[in-house]
Amino acid sequence: MHDLEYRPVGPDPGLDEAPITAADELGAIGELTTPRPEPASHRRPAGHRSGRFMGHLGHVPEHEVPHPSLRWLARAGGLLVGVLAISIAFIASYVGALHEPAPHGVPVAVVDGDLGAQALLSSIGQRGSGLATRTYDTPDAADQALNDRQVYAVLTTDPASDGLRLTVAGAAAPGAADLVAQTIRTAATATQIPLAVRDAHPPAARDPRGLTPFYLVLGWLLGGYLAATALAIILGTVPRNAARLGMRLGAFAVFAALLGLAGVLIVGPGYGIWSGHTAALWLTGTTAVFCAAVLTAALEGWVGLVGTGLAMLGLFILGNPGSGGVYPPEFLPGLFRDLHRWLPTGQATELVRAVEYFGGHATGAPVFGLVSYLTIGLILLLAATYALGHRHSRPSG
Repeated sequence: MHDLEYRPVGPDPGLDEAPITAADELGAIGELTTPRPEPASHRRPAGHRSGRFMGHLGHVPEHEVPHPSLRWLARAGGLLVGVLAISIAFIASYVGALHEPAPHGVPVAVVDGDLGAQALLSSIGQRGSGLATRTYDTPDAADQALNDRQVYAVLTTDPASDGLRLTVAGAAAPGAADLVAQTIRTAATATQIPLAVRDAHPPAARDPRGLTPFYLVLGWLLGGYLAATALAIILGTVPRNAARLGMRLGAFAVFAALLGLAGVLIVGPGYGIWSGHTAALWLTGTTAVFCAAVLTAALEGWVGLVGTGLAMLGLFILGNPGSGGVYPPEFLPGLFRDLHRWLPTGQATELVRAVEYFGGHATGAPVFGLVSYLTIGLILLLAATYALGHRHSRPSG
């Protein structure tokens, strides 16, 4: 082994040769144990932890704008003007449609050649009762019109009592059926003609005013509308590409199926209003929710927040009072009388009535309407994705 040679190490010329005192040692320890201020460049904002906590709760912090610029004020003002316009339209639509309901041409069917029924309806019509006579060739054709909700009642001669028989469809619109029955009963009593009244399609015992179809549809459409708007706020109004579009549509489909089923369970086992047609009603609800979500997403994809307002205008501001859910179409002003045939709210309400109260009669028109709106929405959303998706992509980071 090599011998180790000890060589003294000389003092470092950069160090003071003075001995370290006890006070110096205490000062050094104090420096090591006292936290030093973090450089400003490394500091996190004071509200970082509270911001993270608020983010987990779903809060979105306000954008930092030290001094609101004209652009910021113009944008905020434009949004408020849009909300103001929507609110005014809401008031005008509901008050204008529902403030003074009055019957205009409520249809009642008679059979051609039934002179007794025709004579009574003719005398009623001359007094301006609000009823309108529709003549059919055979009794079967008149009954089919009642099942298809083209008329609210059928008036025929009753050979057994040598009087008249009135068959109404209360579930189509209890207010209209009550009006027809009361008007014809008063006229028959005045002319001393025996009258028998029968309801061929009564509403459920726990739905005496027939409003459940409308409010059920309203909840379904509102859910689809809110689902599309929520994803637009969180993810963006335009899907980035076809894969993201597929994921969004898949989310809409799952949501629609769950909300459709929830509605069926609420009106069925929950409140005990209806007990049958579960599968058909579930399919109706799923279609309605999916249609509302896709339509809203398509409009938002093309025009952003303006599309949210347009969807609200069609589905709720015009759709609700014009759906025939609260009052029959014949009780509404002319502007709203035919909207139930053209807007999804009325079509879905008619479809629910057909499924639950009319044994599936006359489902073709509302099904065609909802599917048409759904198809148009899918095409518009797909086009927005390919035309605008890459422009509105958020940078990854």
